[in-house]
Amino acid sequence: MNLKITIMAILLPGIGFCQQAGRFTLSGELGNMKLPVAGVYLKSMEDNNKTYQAVVRNGRYFIQGTLDGPTEMNILPIYDKQVDRTKLDNEVLFIYLEPGNTKIKHTGSFRNMTLTGSPAEAAHEKLGALIKEKEAAYASGQEIKEVYGDYVKAHPESPIAVYALKRYAEKDHEDKEMSAVSPRDMPFSMESIYLAYSGRTDAARVLPLFHLLPAPLQQSTAGRNFARDIEWGRLDIAAKPYMTRLDSLVKLYAVAHKDSNAQRKDSNIRRMAELEGQMKETALPIREEIYAGYLKNNPRSPVAIGVLEWYSGPNFSDPARSAELFNALDSPVRQSPEGKKFGQRLELALRTAIGQPAPLFTQTDTAGNPVSLQSFRGKYVFLDFWASWCMPCRAENPNVVAAYDRYKDRNFTVLSVSLDKDKQKWLDAIYKDQLNWTQVSDLKYWKNEAAVLYQVIGIPNNFLIAPDGTIVAKDLHGNDLQEKLAELIRE
Repeated sequence: MNLKITIMAILLPGIGFCQQAGRFTLSGELGNMKLPVAGVYLKSMEDNNKTYQAVVRNGRYFIQGTLDGPTEMNILPIYDKQVDRTKLDNEVLFIYLEPGNTKIKHTGSFRNMTLTGSPAEAAHEKLGALIKEKEAAYASGQEIKEVYGDYVKAHPESPIAVYALKRYAEKDHEDKEMSAVSPRDMPFSMESIYLAYSGRTDAARVLPLFHLLPAPLQQSTAGRNFARDIEWGRLDIAAKPYMTRLDSLVKLYAVAHKDSNAQRKDSNIRRMAELEGQMKETALPIREEIYAGYLKNNPRSPVAIGVLEWYSGPNFSDPARSAELFNALDSPVRQSPEGKKFGQRLELALRTAIGQPAPLFTQTDTAGNPVSLQSFRGKYVFLDFWASWCMPCRAENPNVVAAYDRYKDRNFTVLSVSLDKDKQKWLDAIYKDQLNWTQVSDLKYWKNEAAVLYQVIGIPNNFLIAPDGTIVAKDLHGNDLQEKLAELIRE
């Protein structure tokens, strides 16, 4: 598949473009309030960095800031300290502001407010009235959704067109293709691929309408954020055939993972290992054909770093390949805040890439004796990061045991590093899983010093180290280890 999903280059500038912002003022007045309000909190729903607080003095407050277009804002009261907060309603209130002067009057309660001077708020109230009419007539969810679409078609220049389009594009819960499987019930190696699929934005449906919006709306923060959602939706469409298969495998894995029957534990562990192997085969074309293909064809896309993160996985299964894709992106993308952060993680991951010397460390074994990785020089070493509490790790252990039993007398051994913090549980798991090789841990959980050194942020994770201390493979699961050893260690 030669995937070509092109970003809307004319309508949506890439990273680095910022529309000129205008100043807004919000003047508030509170009258006859039942509860004393000491201040007001205002937050942009499009930019987490845009938050404001104002003190109420003599029943008034005043907020100034900048916006580059119509923006949904969360507004909340900050009540006096003497107010019993356990008796307060959960006030989740939203208003629509844009550059200019807006006045807001609260009467009796903070929730009871009237805005003047904001065309965006006026348009939102008008659209809200249309929705209420439909709801009063017992319209279906799809019929109500069509109201949003029809509104955009009739009023593409409306200051709330982007927000109406968001509602029109959002899929209902029952329309989403993927099942809701908790990350705790799937193998860690699959999280980055499986969770990337959102299934929320109907990109095919909404894209023609997005093109109708005038450039200032498309290029506002709200417009750019929504364009990112659309682009993710287009990736969802491309990935759907593979994700449907992956979803069925994840469901089967979750059933085995959640089965608490002790008599079926061993068979479930074998089943999970088998399913994870099938998931990896299914996920490969998603990574290479879809994600890598997208990055090659869209080097200035505002979602490029996000796509690259999903491609790379939390443990950077192939950092050299990730570096190749990252370096091919346009400079503004690489120099963006998220690009710089990714680049820093990538730089660390490259230190443990295939072909690099394995970083040395020393930790204590189960008897408290120091063990150095250096002491294994001259052998193939399978460096395995795991923990007793990690079910996917326990599911992999029989595969490691099989490889160890077959190759232990042929210049091969295993060194396991546990991310446990409870020594007894660690020891019990070693005995239960019959892990008859060197085990070390500093019992520091995720702050295990060897794990930090190797940039391990998820387990199971592993590295195969050659006799000369060079990393020759990583992220080996299922039968991967035995297949790699058969390639390296001849009969």
